[in-house]
Formats: sequence, structure tokens, C-alpha cells
Amino acid sequence: MTTIGVLTNVGSRHEPTPGIVHFLETTAFGSTTNKDALQISNLLQDWGGMSFANHNREQTLHCIDILRPNVHLGMGLLADVLLQRNFADSEEEFYNALDALAFQAQERVPRLLLAEALQVAAYGSDQQLGKLHFATPETLPLLSPQLVESFYNHSIRNNPQNMVVAGAGISHDTLVDLANDHFGHVAQKSAPTTVPTVYRGGSHPISRLQESSIFSPTIPEEDFC
Repeated sequence: MTTIGVLTNVGSRHEPTPGIVHFLETTAFGSTTNKDALQISNLLQDWGGMSFANHNREQTLHCIDILRPNVHLGMGLLADVLLQRNFADSEEEFYNALDALAFQAQERVPRLLLAEALQVAAYGSDQQLGKLHFATPETLPLLSPQLVESFYNHSIRNNPQNMVVAGAGISHDTLVDLANDHFGHVAQKSAPTTVPTVYRGGSHPISRLQESSIFSPTIPEEDFC
């Protein structure tokens, strides 16, 4: 097996509206201008591959584990997913994903809620690293195909200087050749601004999970921080 991936130095700290990067992670191997999501899934099965995505406050990762003879096909698919995403023309897929995120927001486990609250307490919501990472019931209605595509174009698709193509189970020369073939033509056009974040420390009171969300803090008697 070979593992290939593309790491981009962009995360939710850079987004103009909370929830965009969380949405991108949820739909990381969604429809492109060349293939729909089902075709992508079927191709990976045919090639003996599996996809994986992880997006956080500072980076996004798109990764494929694939049978070694098919690594060139996998790299082509990674390039398609990274450079040819299609949001505006696949609105049904977009809003289905929003419905899934809305369900997740209602069912989010306490440890994730606590991690979010700790981040806000540490840095403050007015700093980049203090922003919420996960989409919430309050921010989901703000997302649209046009907004997500604008962020994607500005921060990922047209930002090759902040991309790293990596691999394991593949020779260095082969990896370099494949990276040049599939990503070497991309021109730098834009990039998000990373503003240094200063640790402040503090508190972020939140209510009982079944009554309210940490994203709209209240202070009843049974609060915890």
C-alpha cells in the first residue's frame, strides 16, 4: 500500500464565517467539475483505495491509501479533489451536507464541546485561534455554496505555496514526478492572512448541555467552566 496526501497550511482560523472548514472536511471528497461524489467513491474502491480528510484550526489534509500500482491514479484523483471542487453546481449535495452537519451539531459529544470552550477561554473569540472550529446551529444558516467556494478558491485552490504533497510507500523521485505532473502548473494567486495569536487565559462559562449550547453561553446554577 502507498499513502499519498496534500497538506495545506490553511484552517478554520482563516475562515470569515465559522463552520466553513468543518463543512470542507465533511465533504472533502465530494463532487468536482469532472466527477460526482459517487464516481469518486467507486473509483477508490476499484483502485483498492480509501480516502481520509482532517481539517483543523491551522491545516487541512486530504489523504488516500491506495494499492501501489495505482498510485498515479490516486494522485490524479487528489489533484481533481483539491483543484476542481464544485460547490455552486452541486447544490443538492451541498445542502444534504448541511443537514448532516446540523444533526452532528445537536449530537456533539461533550469532549468536543469542552475542547472548543477551552480554546475560546485560552485565546478569546476575537483572535484567530480562539475562533470556534465546528459548525453550530447558529452558523450553519450563514453558509452558502458561493461563500464556501470563495474561501476555497482564495485559501486552497489558488494557494500552492502553502501546499505540501507527501507520501509513504513510494520512492522520492516518483513522488516528485507525480506532484509536478498534477500540481506543478498551479499558479499562486491568493492566500489567507495568518495573524499571530496571543495566549490570554480566562474562563468561558457554559450551561448544561441538554439545555443550551456552548456557543451561546449562559450562567445557570449548575454551570461548569
